[in-house]
Amino acid sequence: MTMTRSLLLLLVSTAGAMAACGPVPMTMDSSADGASSPDGAVAMDDAASGTDAAASGDGGASRWDVNPLPVGEAITAPMETWTWVPFPEARCGNGSPTGIAVNLTNRSNKVFVYMMGGGACWDEATCYQLRTAANLDSGYGQANFARDRGQFDRAGLFNRADMTNPFRDASYVFIPYCTGDVHAGDRVATYDPANPERQTYHVGARNVAIYLQRLMPTFAMADRVWLTGSSAGGVGATFSWPRFIAAFPMARVDLLNDGGQLCDANNGRARDWRRAWALPVPPDCAECATSLQANVVWMHRTLGAGRRSGLMATLADSTLRGFYTTNQVQFEAATRSLLTAAYDPNMNTRYFVMPGTMHTYWGEWSTIMAADGTRVRDWITAWATDDPTWRNVGP
Repeated sequence: MTMTRSLLLLLVSTAGAMAACGPVPMTMDSSADGASSPDGAVAMDDAASGTDAAASGDGGASRWDVNPLPVGEAITAPMETWTWVPFPEARCGNGSPTGIAVNLTNRSNKVFVYMMGGGACWDEATCYQLRTAANLDSGYGQANFARDRGQFDRAGLFNRADMTNPFRDASYVFIPYCTGDVHAGDRVATYDPANPERQTYHVGARNVAIYLQRLMPTFAMADRVWLTGSSAGGVGATFSWPRFIAAFPMARVDLLNDGGQLCDANNGRARDWRRAWALPVPPDCAECATSLQANVVWMHRTLGAGRRSGLMATLADSTLRGFYTTNQVQFEAATRSLLTAAYDPNMNTRYFVMPGTMHTYWGEWSTIMAADGTRVRDWITAWATDDPTWRNVGP
């Protein structure tokens, strides 16, 4: 992995390089595991006490709900300039407020949304001993964005001067990551009974819903939304897809997951995440409670008509293997199963998959090339521009 990609994605490499991949549907309801706290925080985590949330009958999941929240105030900002927009109601893992960054334009009614990566955690060991989630207890604000901006600028994702950039005429939205739950949780956890005052705000999905309250009126005329992210952000984008589709019913919302394949390499891990983050299960997908792959199959079956969904991945991704705590053979088999079940059967789903251990593509999307000579940049451009030659590459 080059320094550019490493800086761009801010990936956590401690303890076996546990980065971001996991099941993350969105919900605003927290009733499944107890009452809300006075500030709107959801129930305390039962995993800390050793109680299995599955005993409640829902596997620790909250109610499935992707309906938009009431529309808020549109964001106003200078055109084609990055602006940090604070959201006092959105929280990082330590409870501090966070926000998003936008770069608006009137060149088109298209919107490019990028969700930041940075690991994940689901218990006392991963969150506070191994520290496998970025920004969890430090927070993320305007100063962090100012520091990171140059890093993703160098990757060229938001380069309006590049005439070959298919997103150059879109408005940009950058969603940072500081909740440790792959942008997916709706629970406040207490992992250490000896330290009950230290709460972990796994509220990534709630944050996304809060952001959309203002993004909806900001882009009320949007006709195309490209939703993407890398690692934790790729997983977050995948499971934010239903919520974005609901928020922009007049726009076509296409998805691109970079380096966050939801495969069944370790189903025990899926239970850990569902318990820790209060992940909901689609009402007509019982198997989604225990199979990450089933979530992708369900999304493509339910949401895929008229929308494109792409995956960029490697067969032996060393970062994700550490995260799943599995070996290379098992991980490769699970990835191939995902491709066969969730991508091969559909007209609007494609993948770019190479052998090897590399993690994520966006950081070097202009230079990475498959064995058959296909460049990642060309494949992404075909995804974005409705090119009929968009096809599977690899593995």
